[in-house]
Amino acid sequence: MVVREATPEDRESIAEIWRACFTDDEDYIHKYLNYCFPYTNTWILGDNRNDIYSCASIIPSYALIKGEKIHGGYLYGVGTLANHRGNSYSRTIIGKAADSLKLKGGQYLLVKPATSGLFDLYKGMGFDKELFKASYTRGIANVDNINKAASNLRYKKITGSLKELTLEDLARFREDQLSKTYFMWSLPILRYALSEALSRNGNAFYFEKTAIEGQSIYIYAIGYPEESDVLGNTFKILETNANTSDDFEDICSVLHHIGSNNTTNISVDSPSCIHEKLPYFKLERAALYMELTAGVSKSIGKLHLSLPME
Repeated sequence: MVVREATPEDRESIAEIWRACFTDDEDYIHKYLNYCFPYTNTWILGDNRNDIYSCASIIPSYALIKGEKIHGGYLYGVGTLANHRGNSYSRTIIGKAADSLKLKGGQYLLVKPATSGLFDLYKGMGFDKELFKASYTRGIANVDNINKAASNLRYKKITGSLKELTLEDLARFREDQLSKTYFMWSLPILRYALSEALSRNGNAFYFEKTAIEGQSIYIYAIGYPEESDVLGNTFKILETNANTSDDFEDICSVLHHIGSNNTTNISVDSPSCIHEKLPYFKLERAALYMELTAGVSKSIGKLHLSLPME
């Protein structure tokens, strides 16, 4: 058995694993291999004949804490071909990837389990620290005429400043407004994340509004129709800098006017601190991480993991 870092020549083997484990959408796989894979540290496991059975990628991440950049990574695309499962290959390859990241100066490794049942599995692999999020689901512009009128009035106030969110806008807003509370990503990863969201019939926009203090602020949101909602009624907000009830009402009014006709609900995950600020948000477990440097949890334990790649 051989565990090594992947090269561009391993792309087709990785694609085969992705088809078997995650999706048979060739366009999705093509985008990942072309626009995300080159910026990751991807590890593969196979035999001496170079047959590949398992893969795992680490997407570089960082946090800005009191002016200090803390480097780490996000575990992504962990998969093993069906005929080779049950051999602890994922555990082996994740361990190798974590060791490599630590040697390169990484201080943490994040993972977002795809289902609640996988949390215990990853905890058994050393991801023993939890991250939390504030989650919320609500209706958009109910059939109530008063709610519709209020939504229309909100939209009229901001429609003149409503613009499409570009990569440059996203990077600027994140750096200026989210760097103290969110995990951060490089420009190539943000580019891939934004294009991935839009490719799912998503929307990315921002608008200007006047805050209570009289200052002009910008609110942005990225998301796409929730795939687990078979009726297609829910719009999933992957990331937003909104943090007040008024901000979320404004976003709902925009989605009501520019979204598809059957969108009646939104779901959104925000930093856990919003749970205290906005009580209609409920606190939920969001992700796990392992410390690669002892004590780093004091710096990153309350940060929000927001990555528009599900």
